[in-house]
Amino acid sequence: MKRNWERPSVMVQEFEANEYVAACWTIACDYGELGGDGDYPDPVQPNNTDITHAKKNAGTGCGWAVNQYIYEDSDGNFRITETHTDGLGDLTCRLSLTGYDNLSSSISLTETQINNGVEIFWTTTSEIRTWSHYGTIEAKFPGHPNRS
Repeated sequence: MKRNWERPSVMVQEFEANEYVAACWTIACDYGELGGDGDYPDPVQPNNTDITHAKKNAGTGCGWAVNQYIYEDSDGNFRITETHTDGLGDLTCRLSLTGYDNLSSSISLTETQINNGVEIFWTTTSEIRTWSHYGTIEAKFPGHPNRS
């Protein structure tokens, strides 16, 4: 069998991600931290006892930073999802940098804002109840350069 000779060459391949890898941060609700294992009234609806904030010993509540994660979507905008709710499943959030007016499902943030712990206002809604939260962004894995 005769072989065909091929000229030696170098081929450079460029890495192309086959899916978007999101950066990830967490945020604890300041009101939930104040509530501890009890309940703290909502700042927007203080008289509604069905809407309170807590940091329950069982790991539920908005006072735990790991229960709200912030991620960058494929468009470069930032979103929040709340997990480990007390039987309500994962809740999507609406957020803002300036207060509870003009809330949006996503916002634009700079790397400087993220790294300096920008303060965020956000709401979560389940059926007819809406909780109003406030807190400061934290790196989920401090010191990990790409945060993924």
